[in-house]
Amino acid sequence: MKATELVGLQARFARFRDEANVLLEQVFKTAIKRASERCRNHDLTQLYRIAKIGQKMEGFTYQQDLTTFERIDRCARFELEMELDWSSAFDYRTSDDSLSIHNSLHVRANRIPLASGGDLGGVQGAGPLDPTAWHGVLAVTDDDYSCTIVSDGPASPKAALQAMLDLNRAGLEAKEPELHLLLDPGDVLTPQAPGCLTGPNPPPPAVYAGAWPALYPRLLRPDGRYLFTLRYTPGEVVGVFGPDAQTGSTAIVSGTNAWSGTLTLKLHHTPIG
Repeated sequence: MKATELVGLQARFARFRDEANVLLEQVFKTAIKRASERCRNHDLTQLYRIAKIGQKMEGFTYQQDLTTFERIDRCARFELEMELDWSSAFDYRTSDDSLSIHNSLHVRANRIPLASGGDLGGVQGAGPLDPTAWHGVLAVTDDDYSCTIVSDGPASPKAALQAMLDLNRAGLEAKEPELHLLLDPGDVLTPQAPGCLTGPNPPPPAVYAGAWPALYPRLLRPDGRYLFTLRYTPGEVVGVFGPDAQTGSTAIVSGTNAWSGTLTLKLHHTPIG
């Protein structure tokens, strides 16, 4: 009798365990589906939930229509906008002569795609720069000589902008995560017009490349990239830096070196269904 009862209890417990396992699988599937839907609606905190829920489902060997990496890859997609206005003025004067170099440049990058491949630590991409305005003036005078060279472009892309978004460092479990963007700003060719001082094929000045270390020396890393922290904002634009205006000047012997710049970064969230 006791053996029969024990066998019956074991069968009942096995059935209860199987039913509980089915219910638990349904709970996980519902939870990861909702997290994916919310992530598609620009809630980046759901990336953390997708990773955690997916990890548990894999531990239980539950079947999924998409792997955790595939879900993260579909949601962790972005497009980066960058816009930089830059101007610099070097003026040197003595009682006998003077030298002035004035440059102004506007550069943007339009919706550069960033994708993850399922890795929250490596959301990255690259795209071309679009220099929309370039103007430079080089002027030299002394007692019996005067020369002015005006360069009005057109400027052109030289090296692509490259960006990497590290979502592992973002604290995605928080309501307002910080978005850390590692930026290689690329380069722009700013041709200088030929003239009295430069000869027929003057080398182009490094205007764009020189702007970044002047504007953001504290954000410059040893590898030459710049680490920006974007402000998290709800909606399709999920991260913003700026418009950030910076100015500076350096007194030199018999002159000044002054500059100003404004940088704007916008990170658009562009998940796929």
